[in-house]
Amino acid sequence: MTDEIRQAVEWPPLGVALAAARNAKNMSLQEVSDSLRLSLKQISALESDDFSALPQPMATRGFIRNYARLLELDAQPLLDSYRLRVPDNTPTSLNVQTSIPHVQLAKKSRPWFKYAAIVIPLVLLLWYVQAYQSATLETDAASNNEVVSSVSLNESVTPPASLAEPTGSPASANPAASNLADTLPSPAVAASDGLQLRPSSDMTVPAEVNANTAVNRATLTVSVTDKAWVQVKDKSGAVLFEKMLTANSTDKLEAQPPLFVWLGNAKATTLNYMGKSVDVASKTYNNTARLTLE
Repeated sequence: MTDEIRQAVEWPPLGVALAAARNAKNMSLQEVSDSLRLSLKQISALESDDFSALPQPMATRGFIRNYARLLELDAQPLLDSYRLRVPDNTPTSLNVQTSIPHVQLAKKSRPWFKYAAIVIPLVLLLWYVQAYQSATLETDAASNNEVVSSVSLNESVTPPASLAEPTGSPASANPAASNLADTLPSPAVAASDGLQLRPSSDMTVPAEVNANTAVNRATLTVSVTDKAWVQVKDKSGAVLFEKMLTANSTDKLEAQPPLFVWLGNAKATTLNYMGKSVDVASKTYNNTARLTLE
């Protein structure tokens, strides 16, 4: 009992020093609690050296350090006094024993070589597949081009329907076709000489062909009483006629129907198609009109 009292007396002051410094600054326990964000019970335990009411030593040392900083005291003597009262029995190192044997790689061990041996063949395989697919697509495209060229050539060799052989006698049915047949070599001679019949630019077209073409063409007459703009396109969208007509003028166009007509100043324009008057007024909007003539 005497040894315990003597040891307590020999300990450096801690709680008493904190309480005296707080009173010297005229600070209440509540003000310290608000500043340090500690409970009143923890502050009273620090000032009364009741360390059993405080958390583990590491946290308590943090309380002492912050309390000393608030009171502008040297924290080191206070921490030393706390270590004498509450020794820190926390182990400095952690030893873990395991039943798994420790494996040490030899200098010659190269685990990356195993992964490289797997990855490199995969990369080469992917490259080969892509190259093969590209070559296949190019071959298919070339084959398609050859087929298209062959079909176009065969279609160009086929004679027009108007030149087909009539059911009756060639000489009696169509004298012009008979003259054309006389100018061409016979199939037997062409086959023996290795010739292929192809249409020629200097062939004489029968009169019947020109007559049929002329029949399919339509006549369009445009008359204006005032200055007007007229545009006519064919089925493919090609411009056949485009002109600014002067007042009280007339113009005529012959083309293959259907015809697509666009009129500016439609109120001053009249159309005559194949000998018949065209209703322009019903197609007029904002003095412009678009018509399809078939």
